[in-house]
Amino acid sequence: MRIVSLCIAIFSIFLSLNAHSESFFRFRYSIEEKSTLGQVLNKFTNKNVNFKNESPSILKTKSQNPNVVNWNYLETGLAFDIYLEKKLASKKAIAEYIKRKDRTKVVVKRNRQYQLNVFYMASNGIFQQSNQSKSVKIEFKQYSPYTFGIGYNYLFKNKPYQWVSSLYLSHLETASTNFDQNVSLQPEIGFNLYFQYDEYKRKNSYYFGFDYERFNTFNLPTLESSSISVVDLNFVSYLTAGLASSFAIFKLPVYFKFSVSKSLTYERKFSSSEGISHLSGFKAIVFFSTPIGGKWTFNLMQKYHSFSGDEKLSTIRYGAGFGYVF
Repeated sequence: MRIVSLCIAIFSIFLSLNAHSESFFRFRYSIEEKSTLGQVLNKFTNKNVNFKNESPSILKTKSQNPNVVNWNYLETGLAFDIYLEKKLASKKAIAEYIKRKDRTKVVVKRNRQYQLNVFYMASNGIFQQSNQSKSVKIEFKQYSPYTFGIGYNYLFKNKPYQWVSSLYLSHLETASTNFDQNVSLQPEIGFNLYFQYDEYKRKNSYYFGFDYERFNTFNLPTLESSSISVVDLNFVSYLTAGLASSFAIFKLPVYFKFSVSKSLTYERKFSSSEGISHLSGFKAIVFFSTPIGGKWTFNLMQKYHSFSGDEKLSTIRYGAGFGYVF
Protein backbone atom coordinates (compact mmCIF):
# COMPACT_ATOMS: atom_id res chain seq x y z
CA MET A 1 0.00 0.00 0.00
CA ARG A 2 2.87 2.34 0.82
CA ILE A 3 4.42 1.61 -2.58
CA VAL A 4 1.14 2.41 -4.33
CA SER A 5 0.86 5.73 -2.49
CA LEU A 6 4.43 6.60 -3.41
CA CYS A 7 3.79 5.82 -7.07
CA ILE A 8 0.70 8.03 -7.06
CA ALA A 9 2.68 10.89 -5.52
CA ILE A 10 5.43 10.55 -8.15
CA PHE A 11 2.83 10.50 -10.94
CA SER A 12 1.26 13.65 -9.46
CA ILE A 13 4.60 15.42 -9.75
CA PHE A 14 4.73 14.80 -13.49
CA LEU A 15 1.17 16.03 -13.98
CA SER A 16 1.33 19.14 -11.83
CA LEU A 17 4.93 20.22 -12.00
CA ASN A 18 5.90 19.58 -15.60
CA ALA A 19 3.45 22.28 -16.66
CA HIS A 20 5.67 24.91 -15.03
CA SER A 21 8.92 24.07 -16.75
CA GLU A 22 10.47 21.48 -19.03
CA SER A 23 13.70 21.30 -17.02
CA PHE A 24 12.74 21.95 -13.41
CA PHE A 25 10.64 20.35 -10.73
CA ARG A 26 8.72 22.94 -8.68
CA PHE A 27 7.32 22.34 -5.20
CA ARG A 28 6.62 24.28 -2.02
CA TYR A 29 9.11 23.90 0.81
CA SER A 30 9.04 25.09 4.43
CA ILE A 31 12.35 25.48 6.30
CA GLU A 32 12.49 23.03 9.21
CA GLU A 33 15.87 24.15 10.55
CA LYS A 34 18.25 27.00 9.75
CA SER A 35 19.83 26.24 6.37
CA THR A 36 21.37 27.61 3.21
CA LEU A 37 19.65 27.20 -0.14
CA GLY A 38 22.27 24.67 -1.26
CA GLN A 39 21.65 22.51 1.80
CA VAL A 40 17.91 22.56 1.13
CA LEU A 41 18.31 21.57 -2.53
CA ASN A 42 20.61 18.67 -1.63
CA LYS A 43 17.80 17.08 0.37
CA PHE A 44 16.15 16.31 -2.97
CA THR A 45 19.11 15.27 -5.16
CA ASN A 46 20.33 11.78 -6.07
CA LYS A 47 23.80 12.61 -4.78
CA ASN A 48 25.43 15.54 -3.00
CA VAL A 49 25.78 18.47 -5.42
CA ASN A 50 28.09 21.45 -5.03
CA PHE A 51 25.54 24.16 -5.85
CA LYS A 52 27.07 27.50 -6.82
CA ASN A 53 25.52 30.95 -7.21
CA GLU A 54 25.33 30.53 -10.99
CA SER A 55 23.74 27.06 -10.81
CA PRO A 56 20.40 27.02 -12.73
CA SER A 57 18.51 25.67 -9.71
CA ILE A 58 19.89 28.45 -7.50
CA LEU A 59 19.18 31.23 -10.02
CA LYS A 60 15.66 29.97 -10.83
CA THR A 61 14.66 29.53 -7.18
CA LYS A 62 15.92 32.99 -6.19
CA SER A 63 14.26 34.76 -9.13
CA GLN A 64 10.87 33.17 -8.42
CA ASN A 65 10.86 34.03 -4.71
CA PRO A 66 11.40 37.81 -4.37
CA ASN A 67 9.89 37.75 -0.89
CA VAL A 68 13.00 36.02 0.52
CA VAL A 69 15.44 38.67 1.74
CA ASN A 70 18.52 36.69 2.87
CA TRP A 71 19.30 33.45 0.99
CA ASN A 72 22.44 32.83 3.06
CA TYR A 73 20.39 32.49 6.24
CA LEU A 74 17.02 30.77 5.81
CA GLU A 75 15.13 30.93 9.08
CA THR A 76 12.94 28.16 10.44
CA GLY A 77 9.36 28.49 9.18
CA LEU A 78 10.20 30.37 5.97
CA ALA A 79 8.25 28.99 2.98
CA PHE A 80 9.17 29.34 -0.70
CA ASP A 81 9.00 27.50 -4.05
CA ILE A 82 11.94 25.27 -4.95
CA TYR A 83 12.95 24.94 -8.61
CA LEU A 84 15.25 21.90 -8.95
CA GLU A 85 16.77 20.68 -12.21
CA LYS A 86 15.22 17.38 -13.23
CA LYS A 87 18.57 15.83 -14.08
CA LEU A 88 19.68 16.34 -10.46
CA ALA A 89 16.40 15.56 -8.71
CA SER A 90 15.48 12.50 -6.69
CA LYS A 91 11.85 11.95 -7.64
CA LYS A 92 11.39 9.63 -4.69
CA ALA A 93 12.66 12.22 -2.18
CA ILE A 94 10.42 14.93 -3.65
CA ALA A 95 7.37 12.65 -3.70
CA GLU A 96 7.89 11.58 -0.09
CA TYR A 97 8.25 15.20 1.03
CA ILE A 98 5.11 16.31 -0.83
CA LYS A 99 3.17 13.37 0.58
CA ARG A 100 4.36 14.15 4.11
CA LYS A 101 3.66 17.87 3.95
CA ASP A 102 0.42 17.69 1.91
CA ARG A 103 1.39 20.70 -0.22
CA THR A 104 -2.25 21.73 -0.86
CA LYS A 105 -2.66 22.51 2.85
CA VAL A 106 0.82 23.67 3.78
CA VAL A 107 0.93 26.59 6.18
CA VAL A 108 4.13 28.24 7.33
CA LYS A 109 5.29 27.22 10.79
CA ARG A 110 6.19 30.58 12.23
CA ASN A 111 8.55 30.46 15.15
CA ARG A 112 9.17 34.18 14.78
CA GLN A 113 6.03 36.19 15.40
CA TYR A 114 7.12 39.68 14.44
CA GLN A 115 8.96 41.55 11.70
CA LEU A 116 10.30 45.10 11.89
CA ASN A 117 11.35 47.34 9.01
CA VAL A 118 12.39 50.97 8.52
CA PHE A 119 12.32 53.01 5.32
CA TYR A 120 13.37 56.29 3.74
CA MET A 121 11.85 57.88 0.63
CA ALA A 122 12.11 61.13 -1.34
CA SER A 123 9.13 62.19 -3.45
CA ASN A 124 7.85 64.78 -5.89
CA GLY A 125 4.34 65.60 -7.08
CA ILE A 126 1.60 68.06 -7.97
CA PHE A 127 -1.14 69.50 -5.70
CA GLN A 128 -4.29 71.18 -7.09
CA GLN A 129 -7.16 72.78 -5.16
CA SER A 130 -10.14 74.87 -6.29
CA ASN A 131 -13.52 76.03 -5.06
CA GLN A 132 -16.76 74.87 -6.72
CA SER A 133 -17.10 77.98 -8.87
CA LYS A 134 -13.44 77.68 -9.87
CA SER A 135 -13.02 81.38 -9.12
CA VAL A 136 -9.98 80.39 -7.05
CA LYS A 137 -7.60 77.67 -8.14
CA ILE A 138 -4.22 77.02 -6.59
CA GLU A 139 -1.48 74.69 -7.76
CA PHE A 140 1.99 73.90 -6.48
CA LYS A 141 4.65 71.25 -6.79
CA GLN A 142 5.04 69.03 -3.75
CA TYR A 143 8.65 68.12 -2.99
CA SER A 144 9.54 66.01 0.00
CA PRO A 145 13.31 65.52 0.51
CA TYR A 146 12.65 62.85 3.08
CA THR A 147 9.97 60.59 4.46
CA PHE A 148 10.95 58.38 7.37
CA GLY A 149 8.83 55.48 8.50
CA ILE A 150 8.74 52.31 10.53
CA GLY A 151 6.68 49.17 9.92
CA TYR A 152 5.74 46.33 12.22
CA ASN A 153 4.17 42.96 11.36
CA TYR A 154 2.72 40.57 13.94
CA LEU A 155 2.51 37.04 12.49
CA PHE A 156 0.04 34.47 13.83
CA LYS A 157 1.87 31.29 14.79
CA ASN A 158 1.18 28.43 12.34
CA LYS A 159 -1.52 30.52 10.60
CA PRO A 160 -1.46 32.42 7.29
CA TYR A 161 -2.55 35.67 8.96
CA GLN A 162 -0.78 38.75 10.26
CA TRP A 163 -1.35 42.25 11.57
CA VAL A 164 0.48 44.87 9.50
CA SER A 165 1.06 48.45 10.62
CA SER A 166 3.28 51.40 9.74
CA LEU A 167 3.89 54.99 10.82
CA TYR A 168 5.57 57.70 8.75
CA LEU A 169 6.46 61.40 8.79
CA SER A 170 7.03 63.31 5.55
CA HIS A 171 8.75 66.70 5.42
CA LEU A 172 7.54 69.07 2.67
CA GLU A 173 9.63 71.92 1.29
CA THR A 174 8.17 75.45 1.27
CA ALA A 175 5.53 75.63 -1.47
CA SER A 176 5.76 78.13 -4.31
CA THR A 177 2.22 78.65 -5.62
CA ASN A 178 0.72 80.08 -8.80
CA PHE A 179 -0.09 83.19 -6.69
CA ASP A 180 3.67 83.94 -6.44
CA GLN A 181 3.70 83.37 -2.69
CA ASN A 182 5.91 81.05 -0.68
CA VAL A 183 4.13 79.14 2.05
CA SER A 184 5.58 77.01 4.84
CA LEU A 185 3.97 73.57 5.09
CA GLN A 186 3.50 71.32 8.09
CA PRO A 187 4.96 67.78 7.94
CA GLU A 188 2.56 65.10 6.73
CA ILE A 189 1.89 62.22 9.10
CA GLY A 190 0.33 58.83 8.35
CA PHE A 191 -0.54 55.63 10.20
CA ASN A 192 -2.20 52.38 9.16
CA LEU A 193 -3.30 49.08 10.65
CA TYR A 194 -4.30 46.11 8.44
CA PHE A 195 -5.32 42.51 8.87
CA GLN A 196 -3.61 40.41 6.17
CA TYR A 197 -4.21 36.93 4.76
CA ASP A 198 -1.23 35.28 3.01
CA GLU A 199 -2.05 32.88 0.18
CA TYR A 200 1.27 31.04 -0.07
CA LYS A 201 0.39 28.80 -2.98
CA ARG A 202 -0.16 31.78 -5.33
CA LYS A 203 2.26 34.17 -3.60
CA ASN A 204 -0.54 36.67 -2.99
CA SER A 205 -1.64 38.51 0.11
CA TYR A 206 -4.94 40.30 0.75
CA TYR A 207 -5.40 42.93 3.43
CA PHE A 208 -7.96 45.38 4.79
CA GLY A 209 -8.05 47.85 7.64
CA PHE A 210 -7.73 51.53 8.46
CA ASP A 211 -5.53 54.47 7.48
CA TYR A 212 -5.13 57.85 9.11
CA GLU A 213 -3.44 60.91 7.58
CA ARG A 214 -2.65 64.53 8.33
CA PHE A 215 -1.90 66.75 5.33
CA ASN A 216 -1.98 70.39 4.16
CA THR A 217 -4.54 72.33 2.12
CA PHE A 218 -4.99 76.04 1.44
CA ASN A 219 -7.68 78.24 2.94
CA LEU A 220 -9.46 79.33 -0.23
CA PRO A 221 -11.92 81.88 1.30
CA THR A 222 -8.97 83.82 2.76
CA LEU A 223 -7.08 83.54 -0.51
CA GLU A 224 -10.09 84.84 -2.47
CA SER A 225 -10.86 87.73 -0.12
CA SER A 226 -7.33 88.98 0.62
CA SER A 227 -5.03 87.15 -1.87
CA ILE A 228 -3.03 85.81 1.07
CA SER A 229 -2.06 82.12 1.10
CA VAL A 230 -2.55 80.42 4.46
CA VAL A 231 -2.48 76.70 5.17
CA ASP A 232 -5.03 74.50 6.95
CA LEU A 233 -4.37 71.08 8.46
CA ASN A 234 -6.58 68.15 7.42
CA PHE A 235 -7.17 64.95 9.40
CA VAL A 236 -8.67 62.04 7.44
CA SER A 237 -9.44 58.43 8.36
CA TYR A 238 -9.95 55.77 5.68
CA LEU A 239 -11.21 52.24 5.17
CA THR A 240 -8.59 50.41 3.09
CA ALA A 241 -8.44 47.23 0.99
CA GLY A 242 -5.36 46.01 -0.84
CA LEU A 243 -3.50 43.27 -2.67
CA ALA A 244 0.18 42.27 -2.48
CA SER A 245 1.98 39.83 -4.76
CA SER A 246 5.48 38.51 -5.53
CA PHE A 247 6.76 37.83 -9.04
CA ALA A 248 9.78 38.34 -11.30
CA ILE A 249 10.38 40.78 -14.18
CA PHE A 250 13.25 39.63 -16.43
CA LYS A 251 14.55 37.55 -13.49
CA LEU A 252 14.36 40.59 -11.19
CA PRO A 253 12.38 39.68 -8.05
CA VAL A 254 9.60 42.18 -7.37
CA TYR A 255 7.19 42.67 -4.48
CA PHE A 256 4.07 44.61 -5.53
CA LYS A 257 1.29 46.24 -3.48
CA PHE A 258 -1.83 48.10 -4.53
CA SER A 259 -4.44 49.59 -2.20
CA VAL A 260 -7.51 51.82 -2.38
CA SER A 261 -8.76 53.79 0.63
CA LYS A 262 -12.21 55.42 1.00
CA SER A 263 -12.48 58.31 3.44
CA LEU A 264 -14.56 57.66 6.55
CA THR A 265 -14.10 60.94 8.42
CA TYR A 266 -12.71 64.31 7.35
CA GLU A 267 -11.82 67.12 9.74
CA ARG A 268 -10.03 70.39 8.98
CA LYS A 269 -8.23 72.67 11.42
CA PHE A 270 -8.58 76.18 10.01
CA SER A 271 -5.79 78.73 10.15
CA SER A 272 -8.26 81.61 9.97
CA SER A 273 -11.87 82.35 10.88
CA GLU A 274 -13.05 81.40 7.38
CA GLY A 275 -13.19 77.84 6.14
CA ILE A 276 -14.97 74.92 4.50
CA SER A 277 -14.70 71.30 5.57
CA HIS A 278 -17.40 69.26 3.80
CA LEU A 279 -15.15 66.98 1.75
CA SER A 280 -14.92 63.25 1.03
CA GLY A 281 -12.87 61.15 -1.36
CA PHE A 282 -10.28 58.42 -1.68
CA LYS A 283 -6.61 57.68 -2.11
CA ALA A 284 -4.79 54.95 -4.06
CA ILE A 285 -1.22 53.68 -3.65
CA VAL A 286 0.96 51.58 -5.96
CA PHE A 287 4.18 50.23 -4.43
CA PHE A 288 7.09 48.21 -5.84
CA SER A 289 10.06 46.77 -3.95
CA THR A 290 13.06 44.63 -4.90
CA PRO A 291 15.98 43.32 -2.79
CA ILE A 292 19.35 44.96 -3.49
CA GLY A 293 21.60 43.03 -1.10
CA GLY A 294 21.34 41.52 2.34
CA LYS A 295 18.26 42.89 4.07
CA TRP A 296 18.16 46.10 2.01
CA THR A 297 15.41 46.86 -0.52
CA PHE A 298 14.88 49.50 -3.20
CA ASN A 299 11.34 50.91 -3.25
CA LEU A 300 9.16 52.87 -5.69
CA MET A 301 5.78 54.43 -4.89
CA GLN A 302 2.95 56.36 -6.56
CA LYS A 303 0.23 57.93 -4.41
CA TYR A 304 -2.95 59.66 -5.55
CA HIS A 305 -5.58 61.64 -3.60
CA SER A 306 -8.94 62.93 -4.83
CA PHE A 307 -11.48 64.82 -2.68
CA SER A 308 -14.59 66.77 -3.56
CA GLY A 309 -17.48 68.58 -1.87
CA ASP A 310 -17.49 72.31 -1.22
CA GLU A 311 -14.02 72.26 -2.79
CA LYS A 312 -12.04 69.99 -5.08
CA LEU A 313 -8.51 68.87 -4.42
CA SER A 314 -6.19 66.27 -5.87
CA THR A 315 -2.58 65.25 -5.44
CA ILE A 316 -0.32 62.84 -7.26
CA ARG A 317 3.10 61.99 -5.90
CA TYR A 318 5.97 59.76 -7.04
CA GLY A 319 8.64 58.52 -4.66
CA ALA A 320 11.79 56.40 -4.49
CA GLY A 321 13.82 55.21 -1.54
CA PHE A 322 15.31 52.37 0.49
CA GLY A 323 14.17 50.01 3.21
CA TYR A 324 15.81 47.69 5.73
CA VAL A 325 14.18 44.57 7.18
CA PHE A 326 15.30 43.44 10.65
